[in-house]
Amino acid sequence: MSDGRTVAGTAVALNGAAVWIKGASGAGKSLLALDLIARGCVLIADDRVLIGQGKDGPVLSAPPAIRGLIEARGIGLLKTEPAPHPVPLKWVVDLDARPDTRLPTQKQVVVQDHSIPYIAGRGLTGLAAVVMLLLSDRAHLLDPDAVDQG
Repeated sequence: MSDGRTVAGTAVALNGAAVWIKGASGAGKSLLALDLIARGCVLIADDRVLIGQGKDGPVLSAPPAIRGLIEARGIGLLKTEPAPHPVPLKWVVDLDARPDTRLPTQKQVVVQDHSIPYIAGRGLTGLAAVVMLLLSDRAHLLDPDAVDQG
């Protein structure tokens, strides 16, 4: 991995695939991450994430000072087993952005010159379940315009 840059957010991984959770302070990044960890994900980093360049695209890791630490707002800091190495970025969830329609077309965001699938996640109930399905490859996001409605 090449030297990375530090960005705001939280990241977790499942089966070698990472999701970067973005959003303002108090948006629920750590809460979503804790829900995902409880469902089987591992923590990459909370509050600050290192994004580096891997062999096939962006990879996420933790700054050493906060490795394995995640905030449970109103409860305290939790220590958990972190991801052992940088994990390829597969999804970006933005908790500040609302979906523009009920069935939006799939959006992408560019991270280090690579297009990464993007979810506008503000206000979505069941978001943790959807992220788990996508990270585990048990579901795939379809373009609603490509689905035969007949």
